[in-house]
Amino acid sequence: MSEALKVRLDVRTRNPLNGGTGHSRLAGIIASKERHKLRQRTSAQCRAAFIAKFFPRKVYWGEIAADEHCVRLTRIAPRRLDDDGWQAAAKPIRDGIADWLGVVDNDPRFTWHYAQRRGRPREYAVEIDIVRLQALSGSVVAHPPSMTAPAELGGE
Repeated sequence: MSEALKVRLDVRTRNPLNGGTGHSRLAGIIASKERHKLRQRTSAQCRAAFIAKFFPRKVYWGEIAADEHCVRLTRIAPRRLDDDGWQAAAKPIRDGIADWLGVVDNDPRFTWHYAQRRGRPREYAVEIDIVRLQALSGSVVAHPPSMTAPAELGGE
């Protein structure tokens, strides 16, 4: 997997830390069902994107699962959420990705990054980029800026 796997989910993420759902039992059940649905949708869309991109080349997830990966979640919306609110809103999406990958979401092979960018009015989405770190440098070891970059990155 030399290039990133990119998936776009057209979903509106809400900050669960700001309340707004009340404290009723019914509100908790509704929120739980919404999280479960988003988690399953994320897993299904990641699986479909992976199959469409890599299955024709006979690349299977088992061949690349042992490497380290960087997962970037980018929220697109007209207004920003605060950082902890975005991470809380992204939790079902992160769980869906981990379900699809067959790992727990705190697996040390996966580094999670969160970003936001402004979208058009009424544009809500989350972009998921999964990059295998070995594909970037030829090895899992990162190269500090003070070291010479590998040849495939323009070094010696």
